[in-house]
Amino acid sequence: MHRTVPPACAAWLAACALLTSASLGAQPPSPAMERISFAEAVARAAARNPSVGVALEEIRRAEALVRQSQALWLPVLTGNAAYTRLDGDRRTAGVIFVRRDSGTANLNLTVPVLAPARWLASSRAGEQVEVQKASA
Repeated sequence: MHRTVPPACAAWLAACALLTSASLGAQPPSPAMERISFAEAVARAAARNPSVGVALEEIRRAEALVRQSQALWLPVLTGNAAYTRLDGDRRTAGVIFVRRDSGTANLNLTVPVLAPARWLASSRAGEQVEVQKASA
């Protein structure tokens, strides 16, 4: 709905604007206002709301805690290797008992067969994700 301003009010508003701009220092005029729909205004406000950003980060944090709790009951593979080079073979009575070059390696796979406490912790962490989504 568009209303016209009476000339006396328009003059008074212009004088107030001049006094305000003079007291604040000469500022450039503001850009023209953009017309948007109500739905778009609500969408922009929701996108720029800091609370929404914080809520999304809390959801991501809860999801990371789920992955962290699941890591406690997933299989773990560890390995290491060692290489040794000496200045020469070690001999006793002409027989080599330590070679100049030697190496060792091993792999260790650990699989938790029964870990109910860890499964429960993962389940509770998953529930926290749902709580964060609901509160967002």
